[in-house]
Amino acid sequence: MRAAGVEYPVNDDIPENDALWRLLGKSRPPSASPFFARNVLREIRQTRPTPAPPLHALLRWLAPAAYTLLALGFLATLQQGSQTEPPASASLEPPAQFEALADLLDPLPPVEFTPAHLAGL
Repeated sequence: MRAAGVEYPVNDDIPENDALWRLLGKSRPPSASPFFARNVLREIRQTRPTPAPPLHALLRWLAPAAYTLLALGFLATLQQGSQTEPPASASLEPPAQFEALADLLDPLPPVEFTPAHLAGL
């Protein structure tokens, strides 16, 4: 059935001369006011937001406060570490330090890898 340029679905179980279909054929199609968008936006702007509960405000500040405390603790640790005494090896004279490290500079004995070593035998 077609009325005023609007197509309505036709159900085969309902005869065409049914009173409901005749009434629907006479109805006008829905249309929005030219000021619909403006009125909706005005209603949105005029609605006042509900105040946030105190717990929500606390949670909003909890993360930045935790990061601030973490950064302050890190800086305090760095500052405290620079005030400690140097290790005992740092008090040695430079030639003595070289002697203490001389063992580390000795080359390692060569190791030959054979297929048996690589196979894990």
